[in-house]
Amino acid sequence: MKTLVVFSIVIALGALGPQRALTNSLEPLWVLGMAGIVAFLFQQMCQRLKLAPVSGWLCAGVVLGLGGFPLLGPKPSFPIDHTFAIVATWVGFDVGIRMRWQSPLRWPLLTAIGINSLLVGVTVVVALVLVLELPVWVAILFGALTSFWGPIFMGATETPDDELRFASLVGTGTGLVLLTSVLALSYSHGPFGRDALQFAGKICLSLTCGALAAEVVRNLKFFATRPSALAVSMLGVVFVAAAVIVQTGLLAVMFGLSAGVCLARTPEICRRSCAVLDTSQPIAFMVLFVLIGVSIDPFSFTHPPHGFLPIFLVQVAVLLVARLLLPRLSRHLFIGNGRQAWMWIPRGVLMFEVANHFNAAGGFLPAPWPQLIRQVVHAEILLHGLVMAPIALALMEKRHRPGPEPELATATIETQ
Repeated sequence: MKTLVVFSIVIALGALGPQRALTNSLEPLWVLGMAGIVAFLFQQMCQRLKLAPVSGWLCAGVVLGLGGFPLLGPKPSFPIDHTFAIVATWVGFDVGIRMRWQSPLRWPLLTAIGINSLLVGVTVVVALVLVLELPVWVAILFGALTSFWGPIFMGATETPDDELRFASLVGTGTGLVLLTSVLALSYSHGPFGRDALQFAGKICLSLTCGALAAEVVRNLKFFATRPSALAVSMLGVVFVAAAVIVQTGLLAVMFGLSAGVCLARTPEICRRSCAVLDTSQPIAFMVLFVLIGVSIDPFSFTHPPHGFLPIFLVQVAVLLVARLLLPRLSRHLFIGNGRQAWMWIPRGVLMFEVANHFNAAGGFLPAPWPQLIRQVVHAEILLHGLVMAPIALALMEKRHRPGPEPELATATIETQ
């Protein structure tokens, strides 16, 4: 109900605010408010059907975007890039600040994560080159992207959520190292040229700027203020950071993740930040996945680019085998409960943003590879959000179904 009230206030501000005297077109606040209410209604329907909330958010985005009524879109009255940068930075920071640094570091787990990431990438490259006969450097790029960790391969198990988050973020960092290395090597040994090196630099710069922003925020010491003042200060910093991100072309999710992970090393800042973020988390994740759904055109899958289906199936098959059947990591990678939206960050949202930057990178990749990468990422998001997440939720509810009372079980044994 709190979510519904918030988006109703946003609609009122968009419809009755002073900016209405300046233009008769749909205002961003009004559109965002309507999107939030539609997403909230879809979420309620999913809860009635015992589906994951993220399924409703994605469906709401598809209905409001390219796949339905074009209410949201990249037009002057609705700067979707700025809105996505704000929400993605906030959500990325939300995920990063919740990371718990383990001391001492568990080197066997870190080694297993690195080996798993490299194994996934190499397997995908070999399959795409030998079976589908893709160009070698394009296959290597797909392999590096597939090595990213993410959503459905981690979740609530018998182990603490902090350990799962740690494994996921370390795996994501490993994937980023592989992707950046591939782009840098392709400058001197591959066909991508200087644009690939610039994109690798953009990834490194996004992470570095996030870490520097975290240090600036730490030195400002506004985390010692009251919760209400802290929330306003954090929101102001995110707005400024998002404006810089849009102007410079940085990656918002990586910026937010890097800032959050750096600040997570200070327990007091981590505790106070999480107290503020807990209240905004449902709304932030809801808006983010609505904006992702807006950009997905379901009708494009009726006439996908050539090679889309085999590439998509190879990636999904390799991930399922490597992440669920590898003995050392099997207990860490049980399918999640579908409720914790942060599980989507390392691969779903991050891959979505990387694919968008590939598509806008000009001469970095020749046609049709940017469109094909984006189509594969969109298909994976829909697969996980609409199919895997509901299955995961059903499995976890069945797994955690309460059994007989301990006293009753003991009494039965004693009677026998």
